[in-house]
Amino acid sequence: MSDIQIKNVVKEYSPTFTALRGVSIDVADGEFVSLLGPSGCGKTTLLRSIAGLEDIHGGSIVVKGKVLSEKGYTMPPERRNVGLIFQSYALWPHMTVFKNIAYGLKLHGWKKADIGPRVAEVLKVVGLEGLEHRYPSQLSGGQMQRVAVARSLAAAPSVLLFDEPLSNLDAKLRESMRVELRRIQKEVGTTAVYVTHDQAEAMVISDRIVLMNQGEIVQVGTAKELYETPETMFAAKFLGFANMLAARVISTDAGGDLARFELEGIQAPIITGRARKDVLVNDRVHLSLRPEAIRVGPRRDTSHGLPGREVSLPASVEDIIYAGNICDVFLDASGLRLRAQVTPGDLEGLSVGDDVTAVFDPRSVWPVPADDATASMDTVGVAEEDGVVAAVVG
Repeated sequence: MSDIQIKNVVKEYSPTFTALRGVSIDVADGEFVSLLGPSGCGKTTLLRSIAGLEDIHGGSIVVKGKVLSEKGYTMPPERRNVGLIFQSYALWPHMTVFKNIAYGLKLHGWKKADIGPRVAEVLKVVGLEGLEHRYPSQLSGGQMQRVAVARSLAAAPSVLLFDEPLSNLDAKLRESMRVELRRIQKEVGTTAVYVTHDQAEAMVISDRIVLMNQGEIVQVGTAKELYETPETMFAAKFLGFANMLAARVISTDAGGDLARFELEGIQAPIITGRARKDVLVNDRVHLSLRPEAIRVGPRRDTSHGLPGREVSLPASVEDIIYAGNICDVFLDASGLRLRAQVTPGDLEGLSVGDDVTAVFDPRSVWPVPADDATASMDTVGVAEEDGVVAAVVG
């Protein structure tokens, strides 16, 4: 059963700017859903609309069967029974941890005799027992964030809303807090909606990810679904790095599981990959191939991925970047630049200039329709995203 029902929601800030363009999504009872996308995609506007901090100009927002927002009506935030956790912890600096949490319960009309046990209960859930008499200035960033979560949990909200709550933490603490927030949410079972632009954060925390761009939903699914089977070029490039190879579908096998593709602009143009029902023979596509799917080995006989066989392409090593547990190896495969990710042990005996073989399973090659492409199919170039070079061949 859906806890949150968002149907065709429209939000206009001006006649020339529409932040949400008919957004629809259902969130199940107890589900943890992340709204993911670049700055300006509409994710925070949608979260604020659920919280009642923004009016909507079309559609509806329903929580627990109750209409909270629709055109011409916005239930006040204080009547919505939602917990909102901000980027800034918004703790009262002159109040102890106990009083910061208890204050909201007093506003909700809790009896004094019930407040103490409830504060103790939520502090245990977030792992802050024994810190109730400390002030915010005596806490670490992670502890302050957990106090903010405890304060929102205390009044037993119908929904928890997170507005990029970990953005102020350092990298190591942010990584540990992802796991901690997921643990807390699963323990209490409250439905949660989480806004972030950090793909790794969304993948760790979420049951499902709602990927947004330009006020619209691009794709909804689990982290595995979005990462391994992106529906569009935007989805393929936003979640992690992918080698994107311009190609044309030339055939599919009898079972419809695999297809043959002709790569454009290189010397060895035929490759096998996965088929999808909405991509037909002669369609132009970009093939998504994740770096970790590529193995780098000694030069040997090559194969273009016949049924039941791996794809192996002759290549030479252009560059090697050591990055600890994962290392990047940049390859030139007959004019095609590929990025592979390997372990440090795989680098032994490997040097720039070596002749090697790039090996990968055909099922790691996923076609993305080219009509959503962000790069021209008629030129050979290199696209750069987040400071990392992405292969775009056409």
